[in-house]
Amino acid sequence: MAKYRVLVTSFIHNTLVAEDTVIDYDGVPSSNLEPMDKPAEQAAAKSDQADLEALARQKAAAAGAAPDDVDTSAATSAAAAAAAASLAAAPGNAAAGLV
Repeated sequence: MAKYRVLVTSFIHNTLVAEDTVIDYDGVPSSNLEPMDKPAEQAAAKSDQADLEALARQKAAAAGAAPDDVDTSAATSAAAAAAAASLAAAPGNAAAGLV
């Protein structure tokens, strides 16, 4: 199972987990969890990629593209990565502490 360090006090699996606690977690990691081992890093990368693809679809939909016309391979571009980073840094995202 993947190991993570909790970055902010979070409610995980019906339990309040204090900041800096190291936990085993097999779910989709959020920005409130820092990967501590290889399985956690892989899960975080997969989650980040899914977030980038969702962001690309949302941007395309906002621009009027049909769902079938969205090329999510563009989600790996530097611009999409920067947009995802700005979303992660937005107030409330990490502080929410929800997984």
